[in-house]
Amino acid sequence: MSIRFFSPWLILILTLLTACGGGDDDSSGLLPNDNEQSNPGTPGTNNAAAVRSVTLLSSLTQQIANGSEQITITVIVRDDANIGLSGVPVTVFATGASTAIFDQSTAESNSGGTAIFKLSNTVAGTVTVNATAGTITESIDVSFVSAIPDDIRLSPNVFNNGQLANGEAAVRVDVVARNGAGNAVEGVPITVRMQGVAVADPSQSNTDANGFFRTNITSTLAGDFKVTIAVDGTSIPSQEVIVTFVESGDVGVFKDIQLSVNVVNDQQPATGQIANAIQIDVVARNQSGQAVKDVPIVVLMPQGSVAVADPSEKKTDENGSFSTKITSTAEAVIEVTIGVKGSSIQPKTVTITFLPPSSEDLQEIKEILLITNNTQLGSEGNSDGVIITAIVKNKENNLVEGAKISFQADSAGELRAIQIEGSSAQAGVTDVSGRAQARLTTQVNSDNRTITVTAKVDTKSGETLEDTISIDVIGTSISIAGPTSVVINTEENFVISLKDSADKGIAGKTLNLSSQLSNTFNPPSPVTNAQGQAEVIYTASHAGKDVITASKAGANENSTQVSISDSNFIVTPSSNNLCTLISDNEDINNNRILDAGEDINNNGRLDLGCQVPLNLSGGQQFNVHWDEGGVAQVNEKLTLSSTRGTLDNSEITTNANGEASFTVSPSGDAGNSIIAVVANRAGGPSQQFNLKFVATNANTITVQANPAVIGVNSVGTDTEQSEILAVVRDPDKNQVFGKRVNFVLDDISGGGLTQGFAFTDDFGRASTVYIAGPSSSAANAVKVTANVANTSVSGEINFTVAQKSLFVAVGSGNEMIKESGVRYRVFHSVLVTDSNGTPINNADVTLSIYPSFYIKGDNDYICPNEDVNRNGILEPGEDINGNGRLDPGNVITVDNLNLTTGLPSTNHPTAPATGYADFDVLYAIQYARWVQAEITARTSVAGSESSASVRFATICLQKDIEENICPQENPFGVNDCETAN
Repeated sequence: MSIRFFSPWLILILTLLTACGGGDDDSSGLLPNDNEQSNPGTPGTNNAAAVRSVTLLSSLTQQIANGSEQITITVIVRDDANIGLSGVPVTVFATGASTAIFDQSTAESNSGGTAIFKLSNTVAGTVTVNATAGTITESIDVSFVSAIPDDIRLSPNVFNNGQLANGEAAVRVDVVARNGAGNAVEGVPITVRMQGVAVADPSQSNTDANGFFRTNITSTLAGDFKVTIAVDGTSIPSQEVIVTFVESGDVGVFKDIQLSVNVVNDQQPATGQIANAIQIDVVARNQSGQAVKDVPIVVLMPQGSVAVADPSEKKTDENGSFSTKITSTAEAVIEVTIGVKGSSIQPKTVTITFLPPSSEDLQEIKEILLITNNTQLGSEGNSDGVIITAIVKNKENNLVEGAKISFQADSAGELRAIQIEGSSAQAGVTDVSGRAQARLTTQVNSDNRTITVTAKVDTKSGETLEDTISIDVIGTSISIAGPTSVVINTEENFVISLKDSADKGIAGKTLNLSSQLSNTFNPPSPVTNAQGQAEVIYTASHAGKDVITASKAGANENSTQVSISDSNFIVTPSSNNLCTLISDNEDINNNRILDAGEDINNNGRLDLGCQVPLNLSGGQQFNVHWDEGGVAQVNEKLTLSSTRGTLDNSEITTNANGEASFTVSPSGDAGNSIIAVVANRAGGPSQQFNLKFVATNANTITVQANPAVIGVNSVGTDTEQSEILAVVRDPDKNQVFGKRVNFVLDDISGGGLTQGFAFTDDFGRASTVYIAGPSSSAANAVKVTANVANTSVSGEINFTVAQKSLFVAVGSGNEMIKESGVRYRVFHSVLVTDSNGTPINNADVTLSIYPSFYIKGDNDYICPNEDVNRNGILEPGEDINGNGRLDPGNVITVDNLNLTTGLPSTNHPTAPATGYADFDVLYAIQYARWVQAEITARTSVAGSESSASVRFATICLQKDIEENICPQENPFGVNDCETAN
């Protein structure tokens, strides 16, 4: 099968040649010549039985879906000698889009073996065009895009112009599409057309949500090149810019060079074999006609061409000569450019032609065999995939070079022929070892399944040989998380996770759930979210041992057992506007709005959990009810406990209705408390829940900006941001929960806030994010005021938007040493660059390190640093676990807080690479494994500050793990984060 995309002018030539019957002037090699190559068959008869191959060509890869704009599809039918076959009925049909319309569904191939169809569509999307001639059906994909409004205007900008013509340094072109109202437009299909040999990557793509498109342009020849930015198929005006590439420093000696180019053996069959290569000879001479050696010659093909030059770059020899051989697997007329790499010397262009291969060009082949480097493919969609290798032999069992292999895969596998590493053979063509390779991936479909790969090769006798191999896609699985025991007539939350072989969640998939006891789920067929998870509510209507099963086609199903008790043991709060039921805080976004995914208990409202104000008179009362199968449990003793606050009793007894009550009162400080109610009867029920003691009297507010200096954002970007954090406290310095904080911005630099208000969390914090605009400000000229709603409590912060000129990056190394048997030293490095990525020496860098989290138990509890505002002072409300100190404390440090790039430091006497500064992180062995820290590096120049952070987990030396020296007993204890020890 041969499927290619040709430019519209080439399709026009094909059409004209076909309409004119080819004639003696057809030297393109793309269509059979009526007088020499065409096979008219028997006049007036159907020649479908003689069809050997079907080729589809498309005039465009993309067209507007307006029902009138068309894509021309040319179908070429050939016999077993690869000669165009006339009089063959060709039928076309589309799959993937019922709205696609052909101008005709059937046509006979003409004297050149071609049939032409025109396709339009009214709906955007990909259309698979299928063409059937005889018993052979082939296909090609084309795309239709939504109609683009005519009022769109394109605004291109060129960055980094004047790059070296080395094929690597890129000139960046950014394009913004806006409508007549000046609003950015998403989904505009941008096409980049290049003048000359410069290459754009990508050359075609749609604008993003900000109306933005970016391409990078490289060239191996110096000069000015015109770049045309267009939206094909529309009346939107195209835009042109000029990009410039300058000579590299070592080619100036070749300024007077003249090239002479000679095509030795044009019009070769397109077999991809070196035996059918077209040779091009080049001679470099100076103005005196003398040959010049060591001239760097470069051979350039049109962008998208399948032709390959070997070599494509090389210096001339002592005779000033250079030769290359060009092969192709597709018949085509190709314009080849020959130039001096990196130079502005006028290049030479020649045209070469590859003809359709005839049966005489095919190899004598006896066998094709498929092997693979792995019969299993992980479902995670790794781009490496598995390698399929086809081995081709002749009847003497000699390996066959130059055989053209067609690879195919079913079951939604992605298969692409690749060039064998170290081989000069083209992709899909066997090399000197008789091998051709393809890479199989599954980046679109993560289902477990079997993919069958088929490889085919045509032989000289007209036979097609093939072999198949099966690859198993594995690793997609389902897990179920939820309680193992529940009480009858209650609802419990279960989380179903669908993950691929890399343990990454799979989104948007419908799961099937079943209960052995016919208990119900809501929703009954959940759909996984972006994390591959689906939350369901399980209603335990039937008692006993239940088995819950989750399944999906293409995944390993999973089951879990749940014991359902007849016990009805319920704890409910007495009337309090802030504690209406015992539940978790559902306000994930902290905005007091019921957002999608926040209604965890599915009651249709936003629950904030049970909150008890510190000034609540008499405390908060809770009522307990206990029955078994509807029978009240009388005179049963219940034990009470609380991790914060004061209980009125440590034990209560149920009355004749199976009911009892108790009260919890604040003890003066805000924070979370865990309340446990446990029946004293052996095997009796229990319930544990959270409540929150909250300060309600806002007295002060502090406001911070992090960082305090940020850079400007170019149009369409938002990377430069500063978090605005407000902390509200009461007169006793307790953090105040649940207060609305309004943020007001005073800024003339064009920046903005992501939200105008937020509610304080457990730590009295409310935040918004400032995003810088395109202009800089004066020093501390941007002001954000934060005030507590309906109060006079307010505060403000000033910060700066500057033209940023330095960038900093910090990274961990893979080396660590043990010092004095008590601590570890881990190598780190920081890099400072300018806006062009050039490393900068003598930049002052300030380091800081903050232990963000510490671990309790054996990875059971990950606890945040209690020093919320990072001031090292134990303040009210910060001592979450009540042990009288801030945990984890400053248990990790760096060997040097102040560095200078390019210079040696205290423990690194050797000067580092340009722009780098080295430092070590130190911590005692007893804290290895139990702390996670954040290392921040800051640098500034001319009032502009840049910073970067990296997370670091304290680890053990491998040898110490093997010798049971590390990790040591957890110094922070084994209980949860809110309990000491």
